[in-house]
Formats: sequence, structure tokens, C-alpha cells
Amino acid sequence: MAIPIIIKTKIYIAALIALGFSPLVYAQSAQKPESQRCSDDVLRNLGKLYNLDGLTYRNEQGKSLVLMTACRIWPYDESITLSAFLIGSSHAEGNPELLIGMVDNKKNQLLARYNEAQGNAFAPVIDAGKDHLRIDTARYDLAPGVRAFAIDVFKGDQDDPYCGAETIGHTRHLYVKRGNEIGALFSQGLTMSYRTRIKGNANCRDGKPTTTKGVVFEDIKLTISMSKNISDGFADLIIAGESTYSDGTPSPRKPFYSELKYSHHFIGNKDHGTYANSPNGDLNSLIRAWRSNVKSEERKTYD
Repeated sequence: MAIPIIIKTKIYIAALIALGFSPLVYAQSAQKPESQRCSDDVLRNLGKLYNLDGLTYRNEQGKSLVLMTACRIWPYDESITLSAFLIGSSHAEGNPELLIGMVDNKKNQLLARYNEAQGNAFAPVIDAGKDHLRIDTARYDLAPGVRAFAIDVFKGDQDDPYCGAETIGHTRHLYVKRGNEIGALFSQGLTMSYRTRIKGNANCRDGKPTTTKGVVFEDIKLTISMSKNISDGFADLIIAGESTYSDGTPSPRKPFYSELKYSHHFIGNKDHGTYANSPNGDLNSLIRAWRSNVKSEERKTYD
């Protein structure tokens, strides 16, 4: 008879305590994906593993380093916790630094890490009070025994969709373990959704709508999945997009489809390869062209 997951989790944590290991990092699995903020205890433990003393969240006076965090058990291997956090630069003009870690929960050891000063390519104009990170653990199986994971950046300072022309969704960045390091697979993040008002105008006051009747949105959502095609040992990535209208009217926009191919890039004996552009051109340029490729007469329903 199969043992329920909750019981398995309790048995696992009890075993860690019996063996003398702290379950601090593992305990983060109880958080919902929408609330992956690392606890204070976990953050202090990560600080020790990263040799960063006094790693704490920034307080109301703007002191300390940590801007935002995310921690999540990796379903691919539940003995491992994935963590990501942005820390502020010690220099006023410096960019925040992104640190990503894979922690062995049993041994409380840092298995692999990634850190890099981040500019606009990762998360422009960080607002620690509104923005947040989320770790995505979908089945990004690139090769036998090789699974990637993603980190999403959510911006919280956008206009209400009824009061602004467009709302942009989270940006996704893909990473993979390479020995004791973690490597980035995208040169820049992929925006996963857009919401655009295409009909009607909401009366807004202080950035909030007072009436919404007659307003229609176009929602565009992108997905990442694995192709059966292989490039340099890794599965190609399928980037697909779909458009829907909020009132149920069929969207005239045809689905988007493109494949990204992995390309090795060795520096010494280390592979720093990434998923390059689609054979048809730069991915973001292709998406922009697709989004603008609906003629005005195709929207005559709303004229």
C-alpha cells in the first residue's frame, strides 16, 4: 500500500532529527508555491553555507542585505532544496547580486551554487517591498539524468489591468546544475504572459477602477516544454504562445511556436552553453512581431 506523501514527509523529517541533522531547509516544503519566502532560520543557515555572516532581511531602515528570497524542495530529488535570493550591493551604484544554491538537506551542505551581479537582464528596478521570486520545478528534462529548474521574477508595481494599457507577467530564467556550479541557460529572461485592454475604458480613481463594464482584455500566455529534437546533447525547448479574449470571443491571433537549440560554449573544460536564438531569429523579436501581427480589421468586433 502506498504511503501518503504527508506521512512520508513526517517520517523523513523525524529521521533527519534522529540523525542529528537540522531540517531547517527541508521544512520550507510546507510553503505554497505562491509563498516561497525563506524563513529567518533558513536564511541564517544559508548565510553560513555561503560564508555570509548576518544574512537577514532588509529592515525598515534599509539595513542588511537580503532583498527577496525563495526556497523550495526539488521534486526531482527531495533530499535537495533549491534556494534563490537577491542581496543588495555594498556599493550604492552596484547591482543586486543573485545567489542560487542547491542544498543537501541530510548533510546540510551546499552542493552547487550560482552567483552573479545582476543588472537589467535579470530584475530591473528592484522593489523589495512589492516584487518577489518564485522557483519553478516543472519537468525540464534536458537529457537523461539532467533536469533544469526556473526562477521567476514577479513585478508588483504595475498598474491595475483596467487602468493601464498593458500588464506584463513574470519573467522566467532557466538554470541547470553543472558539477558544483549552477549555470544559466538563457541569456535573458522570457516574459511568460501579457494582458492588454482591447475594448472599453474603465473609469479609474487613484489607480483603481470604479467601473469595468464593457472592458475586454486579450490574454497572451507563453509556455516552455521539451522537444524530441536534440542539439549538443540537450533537448530543444519549445516556446509556444496562445491568445484568448476575456469575453470568450475567439482570438484572431494564430498560436506562436518556436524551438530553441542548446549550443555548447566551453571556457577551458567548463561548459557555459546556453539556449541560443531560434533558427528563425531572436526569440524576443519573434514574440514582439507575433504580438503586433493582428490587423485592425481582424478586431472589427470591437470597433
